[in-house]
Amino acid sequence: MVRVSILAAIVIVTPACSSLSAGDAGTQVVNAGNGVDDVKAACTIRASWTRAGSGVCWDCILYAPVAPCTCSNDPNLGKCETQSQAHEHEADCTSALATCVTDCLSGCTCIDACYAGHDACRTVAAALDGCLVAACDPVCR
Repeated sequence: MVRVSILAAIVIVTPACSSLSAGDAGTQVVNAGNGVDDVKAACTIRASWTRAGSGVCWDCILYAPVAPCTCSNDPNLGKCETQSQAHEHEADCTSALATCVTDCLSGCTCIDACYAGHDACRTVAAALDGCLVAACDPVCR
């Protein structure tokens, strides 16, 4: 069972690293897309993960939304960077909303309810959550 929301984990433990320049080898990153593109559906998929607490799963969750850098050779590095940036820059995604989602732990109905009245944040959170599930499901399920 994942005890902390994916978005909370990203905010709490985003690794520090130096970005690669456009000419560096290995900078070709294929975005994982928006996956299920739904906050509750992504949560439901995460709830079925049996290896959610494993190091390889956490690495994926933490590195997929991060810009490509020299800090890791994780194959999912940067796959959800676009969605992460959109979430980070969405004014509707307030700290109170992040607290609500975090307080829900892995309660998918609770997480879904946090986004009531926050359509702009729901849209970018759904894209990020869906992307993270698409990128990390193979190593977390």
